[in-house]
Amino acid sequence: MKDYSIENLPIATEEEIRKKNLECKSIIKNFSEITSFLKDNNNKQKQALREHFVPTPYFEIYNLKFKWIELVNVITSAVFKNRVGRQMKFLVKDKNYNFIYGLVQCSSPLMNRKINEYFRIKFNRSVRYKDLNDNFIDVSTCIGTGILAKYLSGKLIILMTLSNYIKNLWDSKYKTDITFIITTALYGKASIYNRVKNFKYLGLSAGYNALFTTEQLNWIKTSYKKVFPNRIKTKKAKAPHIMRHYEHLFRYYNAKMPFYPLKTRRGVYICNILDDIQSQINYWLSRWYYPRKKRIEEGLIKGVKGVK
Repeated sequence: MKDYSIENLPIATEEEIRKKNLECKSIIKNFSEITSFLKDNNNKQKQALREHFVPTPYFEIYNLKFKWIELVNVITSAVFKNRVGRQMKFLVKDKNYNFIYGLVQCSSPLMNRKINEYFRIKFNRSVRYKDLNDNFIDVSTCIGTGILAKYLSGKLIILMTLSNYIKNLWDSKYKTDITFIITTALYGKASIYNRVKNFKYLGLSAGYNALFTTEQLNWIKTSYKKVFPNRIKTKKAKAPHIMRHYEHLFRYYNAKMPFYPLKTRRGVYICNILDDIQSQINYWLSRWYYPRKKRIEEGLIKGVKGVK
């Protein structure tokens, strides 16, 4: 069952993925409260820009009254779900203006074929489970919010994450020795990670992801039980093999399916040089923030207006 039919489907565009993500989102109970908070936060950012502030960002353990996952899903068009395993959730806040630049979640890493290929080439060996557990962090969420996202605050957030500060916190909590920080970008090669110092792009993921609505997932599960009633679920399986079930049904119905998934691949990144956090902030200011601010004020960037 190696030749999955999804491989014959075209890769979805970023616009198609965003649209599908919105279809797949569940209802957020605190939506109005969260949007009110984000509006107030954006106004604080605008006020800081009017006063020509010098950014003073720092990490704070997530402590807002909203559920983390709900706030994330309001900010971004993508569909995020809670991760299992080790994790640390942060706000990136400003010391002087009390707004958030965005959010970061560090999590237990997942095995990735591109990471394994990188290790075989660079270190002449594969990544072992113990390596992942003891030496890797996965940046499972990295999101900027508000008008400062137009000033490349997303790059600030990832640069701060690629630091000894995060390594030391994680090592202290989980008794590890973090050497590598990795992530996968939702829409292929991501602009937020593009040209970020010490973050190496390894290419697109070898496998494919697919998006299904709740109704489509229910159809797959129900139809699979109906078509293959005698198949026993593997006891060792830790998650339903939705794509595998979809493929089996695809073949059974001779490609006459009521719907087809969007095929997506993720950009894979790795970093093994973790600088001092203040050095990372200073680098962002000189390399990204001030040049971007100047270009916005001079009207050199189309579609982006400064704050009056």
